[in-house]
Amino acid sequence: RVAWNHQQYSVDYPSLKDEVRVGNVYMRLWLEAGDGFIKSWEEPVRLFELLFRRLLCDMDRDTKITNMCIRCLERLYAFHINTIGNFEDVMILVRSMALTGSVETQHRFLSLLAVLLGVTKDEELNAKVGVNAGNAEQLLNEESIAQLSQYVAWGHVNGAQIGNMLGRASVGDNMITDGTDVGPAGYKK
Repeated sequence: RVAWNHQQYSVDYPSLKDEVRVGNVYMRLWLEAGDGFIKSWEEPVRLFELLFRRLLCDMDRDTKITNMCIRCLERLYAFHINTIGNFEDVMILVRSMALTGSVETQHRFLSLLAVLLGVTKDEELNAKVGVNAGNAEQLLNEESIAQLSQYVAWGHVNGAQIGNMLGRASVGDNMITDGTDVGPAGYKK
């Protein structure tokens, strides 16, 4: 009889050498996978924890990896909201969003917060799941309300700079501005 020790057997894939990995997951490939693959993920809680740890370790050291982690967290939570449940560290995300110097990372954090609250791009899923009250409750404090209000204000004042759809679509008359185009009497110049 011939015995095969599969634990000592491995195959090197040179094409995966430069891929970013969290646990056994190649993040770029995981993000490109179909929804069915994500829905059938067997250990979403473990992967969520690994991704969150990786996010904290790479925060502002490598923006590409940081943003990939946030996108993976967002996608995983959207499909496994009931399995993962409440995320007890929502305020870490709010504080990280305030500290990062990357506008793209701030946008990613806002998108992740929306998903953690139960608001996704999938209206059917939103109707099924509803608002995640446990995660929403964590945002009901002075710090997070001040931070999120600041992002709303920046979205109105600097819409073109941050590249949001509202800033590109608006004609300016309906937007709050920084006041540089207003004369002493309060009328536009």
